[in-house]
Amino acid sequence: MLAQRVFASFLCLFATPSFAGELFPYTDYVVEVNGTVDGKPLEFYANEWWRWAYSMKQTESPVHDTDGSFCDVNQEGPVWYLGGAFGDTYIKRKCDIPAGKHLFFPIINLVVATYPDEEQTCQAAKVKATAAAQGFQFIRAFINGTKVDYPERYRVGSKECFNLFGRVPAKFQAPSMEPSATDGYWLMLKPLPSGSHTIQFSGLHIFEPYNEKSMVQNVYYELNVQPE
Repeated sequence: MLAQRVFASFLCLFATPSFAGELFPYTDYVVEVNGTVDGKPLEFYANEWWRWAYSMKQTESPVHDTDGSFCDVNQEGPVWYLGGAFGDTYIKRKCDIPAGKHLFFPIINLVVATYPDEEQTCQAAKVKATAAAQGFQFIRAFINGTKVDYPERYRVGSKECFNLFGRVPAKFQAPSMEPSATDGYWLMLKPLPSGSHTIQFSGLHIFEPYNEKSMVQNVYYELNVQPE
């Protein structure tokens, strides 16, 4: 458990993909940071990504798996979430994506959670998340081998707080983890054309001001978007 109960999901790092082909027009597919999907802003999906990431058992988690076997767990609605990873490692996953789905994933992100034995306001959680996010460095993303320019412009943080365990099934009687708040760098992609695609995203985080060890990761996805 990290100091100040800050958790991070660090999705990929410095290796550049070896993609030999035409440059992919990724700018045609990236939703700008002030854009909306299904009438909802990107900060809504940043909150929902964390609720999704904690909605299943670790043994069935798309964030913990190492090959993409569980990438479809608890997916619903117009947006398909891609998991990152908890830890320092290179992970390569394969995933089938239904046609017509937006894709949302954090290049690198973190969440500040409030435990049942803590008292913390939403504003305090957001301030801690913002402060911790200052440690993000070397933010990189590639779509079909094409580097995303200036990924630092895609920073999204919580405007409203949320319950981190809000999507856990009631039968598990999960405690409330509210208020929680997130901050980080995220990409929302419009539905990709049918066929094969690759996505890689990476980053480094130095845990100041919380004095935790640095974290670095590298996650690579081979996606197969289904035909319409």
